Amino acid sequence: MRGRKEALLLCLLLSLLFIPSISLLVIPCTMQDASCSPKPRVVATRDNDFEKIVRGELKASVVFDSENFIVIKDRSPASKLHLQIIPKKSPVPRDVTSLTKDHSFMVEAMHSIAVKQLKDSGYEVDQSIIGFHVPPFISVPHLHMHVIAPSSSIVFWKRLKYIQGTCWFVDSLKVVESLKNGRTVGCM
Repeated sequence: MRGRKEALLLCLLLSLLFIPSISLLVIPCTMQDASCSPKPRVVATRDNDFEKIVRGELKASVVFDSENFIVIKDRSPASKLHLQIIPKKSPVPRDVTSLTKDHSFMVEAMHSIAVKQLKDSGYEVDQSIIGFHVPPFISVPHLHMHVIAPSSSIVFWKRLKYIQGTCWFVDSLKVVESLKNGRTVGCM
């Protein structure tokens, strides 16, 4: 257990220092079996910025709005297109580790919205990154999916934040697969 904590701390420290060779030290994200290590679902707090955007109390650049989801432009984009897909219906999970098997359909719907937004903006899915940050690497305690394109144009100092398959960022389709198999998403 101690070795894993030290490796996570080392990755975090190196990512803060923007060392390009960090990809050699990436810790793979693992899907933990829910029956062995059940995690309670944690609900997003009502005072976070995304809740305020959903309630109309905080302004955002809205790209798409429906009964269940709102899509906004990221206020600090990593590439030419950087969107956040945010669930609106309460109770909203705090983050990707709070999801249960019952949330697989919600994540699939979010992914479908991501694909449509990419195509409407002239990008292909294989040119993009679609996924979630894994705690403790989240900035807003309200589930949200990042949609970034083109992935080849991600600003250098932000590249490390969106490395898929790491302990801090996981692909949306891997989340769906994991949830459907009764597993939760989390770091080693």
